[in-house]
Amino acid sequence: MTQSSRRKFLGLGLTMTAVGLFGKNNKNEIIADNAQFAPPMIAFPQKKPLKTISDRPPLLESPRDLFTQTITPNDQFFVRWHMPDIPTFIDLSTFKLQVKGNVNTPLSLSLDDLKSKFEPVEITSVLQCGGNSRSFYTSPTHGVQWGHGAMGCAIWRGVRLK
Repeated sequence: MTQSSRRKFLGLGLTMTAVGLFGKNNKNEIIADNAQFAPPMIAFPQKKPLKTISDRPPLLESPRDLFTQTITPNDQFFVRWHMPDIPTFIDLSTFKLQVKGNVNTPLSLSLDDLKSKFEPVEITSVLQCGGNSRSFYTSPTHGVQWGHGAMGCAIWRGVRLK
């Protein structure tokens, strides 16, 4: 080892020691420093404050501490919106569910039809975005950089689709 490389080695060792002694090693200080990088918490209509990845389109992430409960409350359920337009009002008296295309008989059902002509069922199920936890992948990948909150468990109520 030459004198120049020994000096570099000793200098590096002293630098690392100084970082270890005087750097931030308090967990609370590190968390406080990283808080500036956390997504903002915004309350959208009918929602409690959620981590807001994007507001147009709305991409809202459920807080991680919520996952100690079995059922995710609706006002804290994550939102993944794929469409460019966001409906702000739906007239339920004119709403129609249309089944058409590659079917023998096209069908049009009102909300009242769905409520009165079919037996309601409830299913408890987990819904998770395919990109959940994407921001933690070792190799960067395209798409929304979700944390761990793009999932939830809900009791879904409606009519059977078959």
